[in-house]
Amino acid sequence: MAVELAESPVTKANLLNNVAVALRLMFTATRSASPIEEAVLAYEQAVALVADGHANKPLFLNNLANAHLSHYEVSSEIRDLEKALTAVEAAMLLNPEADPQRVDRLSTLGQIHYTMFLRSHERAGIDKAISSLQAAVDLAPDGYLKKSGFLTNLGNAYQKRFDHFGDVSDIRKGIEVLWSITHLTPDDHPEKHLQLGTLGGAYQSLFTHTQDLSDLGQAISLKQRAADLCVYDDYNKMKHLNNLANALQIHSQIHSGQIGDSSGMTAALAMRRKAVQIAPAGTLIENSVLLSNLAGVLEENFEHTLNLPDIEDAISIQEKAVEQTPISHADRPVRLAILANAYRLKFLHTSKLAESEKAIDIMDHVLAAVPRNHPRMVSFLQILGTALDNQFEQTGHLAESDRAVNVLEQAVELSEKGSMDAIFSMSNLGVALDHRFQHIMNISDIDRALVHKQTALSLIPQTHKHLAKILSNLGISYLLRYDRLHNPADIEEAIEYQKFAVEKTDVGSAQMATSLSNLGTAYQTHYQHAQEVTYLQEAISCYQRAIASSLDDATNLAIHLNNHGAACLEYAKHTGLLSYLDEAINSLEKAVGLVPDGHAMKPAYLGNLANAHFHYYQKDDTQYSHAETGIELMTHAVQLTPEHHARKVECYHDLGNKFFVQYQHTLDKNDLHFAIVYHHAAATAFTGSIATRFAAAKMWAHCAFQDSSLHDECLEAYSWACSLLPKLIWLGQNMTEQYRQILSLQDFVNEAASIAIMLNKLDTAVEWLEQGRSIVWNQLLQLRAHYEELDEQYPELAKELRSAAQALEKESISQSNANIAQSSVFLHEAAAHHHQLAERWEYLLREVQAKPGFHTFLKPKSFRDIHSACKNGPVIMVNVHRLRCDALILVSGQESVVHVALENFTSHMGSEMQHALHGVILQTEVQMRETRQSRQAKLISASGQPKHSLRAILAILWHHVAQPIIQALGLQCLPDEQKAHCWWCVTGPLAMLPIHAAGLYDGHSPSDQVSSYMVSSYTPTLASLTASLHAEASEFKGLLMIAQPQTPGQPPLYFAAEEQSVVMRHMDACHTLNHYLSGSAATIEAVLDGLSTCSWVHMACHGTQNLLEPTKSAFCLHDGSLELSALITKSIPHAELAILSACQTATGAANLSEEAVHLAAGMLFAGFKSVIATMWSIRDEDAPIIVEEVYSYLCKDNRPHGSKSALALHVAVNRLREEIGVMDDAALLAWVPFIHVGL
Repeated sequence: MAVELAESPVTKANLLNNVAVALRLMFTATRSASPIEEAVLAYEQAVALVADGHANKPLFLNNLANAHLSHYEVSSEIRDLEKALTAVEAAMLLNPEADPQRVDRLSTLGQIHYTMFLRSHERAGIDKAISSLQAAVDLAPDGYLKKSGFLTNLGNAYQKRFDHFGDVSDIRKGIEVLWSITHLTPDDHPEKHLQLGTLGGAYQSLFTHTQDLSDLGQAISLKQRAADLCVYDDYNKMKHLNNLANALQIHSQIHSGQIGDSSGMTAALAMRRKAVQIAPAGTLIENSVLLSNLAGVLEENFEHTLNLPDIEDAISIQEKAVEQTPISHADRPVRLAILANAYRLKFLHTSKLAESEKAIDIMDHVLAAVPRNHPRMVSFLQILGTALDNQFEQTGHLAESDRAVNVLEQAVELSEKGSMDAIFSMSNLGVALDHRFQHIMNISDIDRALVHKQTALSLIPQTHKHLAKILSNLGISYLLRYDRLHNPADIEEAIEYQKFAVEKTDVGSAQMATSLSNLGTAYQTHYQHAQEVTYLQEAISCYQRAIASSLDDATNLAIHLNNHGAACLEYAKHTGLLSYLDEAINSLEKAVGLVPDGHAMKPAYLGNLANAHFHYYQKDDTQYSHAETGIELMTHAVQLTPEHHARKVECYHDLGNKFFVQYQHTLDKNDLHFAIVYHHAAATAFTGSIATRFAAAKMWAHCAFQDSSLHDECLEAYSWACSLLPKLIWLGQNMTEQYRQILSLQDFVNEAASIAIMLNKLDTAVEWLEQGRSIVWNQLLQLRAHYEELDEQYPELAKELRSAAQALEKESISQSNANIAQSSVFLHEAAAHHHQLAERWEYLLREVQAKPGFHTFLKPKSFRDIHSACKNGPVIMVNVHRLRCDALILVSGQESVVHVALENFTSHMGSEMQHALHGVILQTEVQMRETRQSRQAKLISASGQPKHSLRAILAILWHHVAQPIIQALGLQCLPDEQKAHCWWCVTGPLAMLPIHAAGLYDGHSPSDQVSSYMVSSYTPTLASLTASLHAEASEFKGLLMIAQPQTPGQPPLYFAAEEQSVVMRHMDACHTLNHYLSGSAATIEAVLDGLSTCSWVHMACHGTQNLLEPTKSAFCLHDGSLELSALITKSIPHAELAILSACQTATGAANLSEEAVHLAAGMLFAGFKSVIATMWSIRDEDAPIIVEEVYSYLCKDNRPHGSKSALALHVAVNRLREEIGVMDDAALLAWVPFIHVGL
């Protein structure tokens, strides 16, 4: 009324200003929108009523600016801030520089820029805010009433700049500013609680940088004091409680690893609830913040306790928070994201897809509404990605997994390096990659998962509440990789990480059950590998504890029950205890009952229950109902498994096994038919475990062999299994892993060849034996193949393939020599790179094979292709298997295979002789090159001990193997020059036995010895022999001789110098350019340089063999070991002959007998066509005798004849035999070990 009665505009303006001030005070008390809206209107009218030159105009404009700023608190509309900025800038223009009220304008300007920054997050905004606020502080005199508020605002601005841009000097300046005013303000001052609260917030921000718990403690203390001092101001009390709850939550998260520490979370939850209760009725925006924060605590509490009412309350409260947040409000997307995450968490508990779909739908809307550079974009992507991944776990829809991975990849890309966002993004991406790997078994997924999880683990603070989850997830990835690559080291890593996860998990938390269950899985996998029952007992104990911790959580309880049931089943199988079988069925039935048919894990649970029932039948075939139940359950599991899911293969294979077991009891052809159908389906699947597909192919073959009308299908099945060998023994693995996989094959190839021979498919038997020999060397040789035709027709593709081959070969060798001291992240990245190169190679190879005329490119050679290996003489392949033993001989000019059934020789006999020979070598310690005198002393010392006879071994080999073969070939005793040159390509235990020396050495005629009929050579594979035959002859480039009479760390070789003299005499007579390196001159570098220019190399030195990692086998030189890895990467363009007068250069590994794991084979791979080597160590003084005869023959007419190396060795050994005799083991041990390998 007074306003209306005022006559002058100025008076009216003053009255309007006073009314507006009153309305602002009302707004401050009620936080209702209407008072501040009326205040803005009154200020606008006051401003309009006075001229620009009037003294009050700047004051009215400044008040209007503050009113707009207050209105923004309820509207969240940018136009309020824009109007505020316009008003204060107009006031600044009207204020002289010296006007004492200018400080108020500067403060208002700073607060407007600060508020605009909170919306835009642009650096220029906060810089302007600090500049204006600092100017206000500088201009305000010390006694000015508002200066404390200016300082508080300035400190707050420094904190926000630090929070967003990370310059620690900002937060330290902010704290300094805030302390400067807080120290001077008494506790009863009305603004003291605001100062304390702001200072507490600054210390909390500092803690994010320092991770110093004293900073967090200071924050909590200051915020607690602020809340205590704020007695009559509900609005600010609400804020203090909310802020204190924030700090307590952080403290709780950090200390969650400490057993029983949940007090911080409980206190935070109580404060959140109280803040909501005391919030003024009109504070809709602030109330929505409080509600959202309360919902966040409830979500976090649910993750810890899995108490369903917590997440239901969180959803209800967050929905209210969203309702109270205007659509245009900057925080609405965040509130929606919190709501979506609550639905996601509830879905994990209830498995109701509607909740997961709700979460995904909300996040899709959020991401559609916000810009790419939104400050919370990483969090939004994480929530959507994990929701998609969680849903995929239940539905098995691959599109959901692909999208989850894509979304989480974006989150990783957008995360600030080293931040918590980056840590959780990488961890979540790793989990999603795990899940996709389980579906499609793509090795790159598990590689990437390990790298991301290891990186996350390396970054996360060791006290963080989610450390246990990240550790446990990392352990899972190791187990998944073990399932694919079967490296036992992965199991050890998994157990260590899972044990650490259990240690770091709060006993009362929901994570404990998961950590225990995952540890149990690691122990169970270790049992499956090592068959040590203690690991299975540990697994069962872990599962029991997990079940006890999950009784209120149906989804996770089903997982733990399933794991427990599967472990009890294995324990029942191991011990024969039916009580454990009953327990297994009980747990598995409960697990199956807890999940619906649409759940992705239902088929796995059904499969385990099927296995348990069927084991009852296997224990007692009168329990036929259990067999029917088992088959029915497994059939249901097959039906529920998506068509291209990796687990489908396991289901098919298990079902096939059940039908075959039933067939063995019933002899019902229908059972056999279904066994074949399901094993065929598993073997020929395009996804799933290679090991399972290979096992299924073998079972397919076994089943088909039972029916004489299906023998063609039996051969098809074996052929399919052989085609899987390159995928099972994968180029993407290092050599140690490859050889470990080969061990798992046992005698598969020999079995397949035996069946082919039984079915009179001799050509096929030869092809399969070739495919199963020296698999690792052959794969590396493929990488060195020539592409002349491909170069002509598809030059770009040839170039790509060659580049991929070179990179893969380099990586394969470097991985075998990797330094285990490197960091886990580095090693995983290196292994992943190796896998990527192998996949790239395979992809390009498929591209080539799809081209017209190239469908057989680098595929296993056909019989016609490898038959040419016998061009220069018969090639004798001997297959040894428990079913039968046979010789398959390729003869030049004869298209068909000469078959010799070795009816009086068995696999068992071969193994006994292999062990007998090993005993002879151990008893006489024939493991190092030494003198005759020391060797004789050892023989005398061993003579009193029970020992096997080498002479007896050679006699058995003659009677049961060599003699039938010689008779079948019709060989005659002829002069050495006229003898047939034959190549032995033997399998199984024969590969460790000296078949070339088989004969009778007890006074019989020489006609009862192999050497009387042939010149013997060995070949690791027919392909290597064929390659040498077809290789172009090169000009002789001389000899490289390495002689090491004295090698640091090795026994002396007394006759090495004499050996060198013999070689020099013969080679110098050939007038060729030869290099002789001896003693300190024989360094690694000098030898490698010499190899690049020579045709022959002679190594008179010690050698070492590494049976598991053959590229680490080495020759001992003056300055270290020259490893095979260095030799095979060296270009030796003129390589022809290698003479290895060193220790055990052709001694293979008994358990890898057909892999040629020795230095001699390595030299063939390095490029040499022929190698003279020894099966065990020789006597030192025998070397010059052999060398004299070998070089006399090789250098006839003073010209080098490397192609006659086999005959040269044959003649030389005969000369040694003449000198030392052949009647006793001492003599036999001296000359028998010399062998020729290659062309």
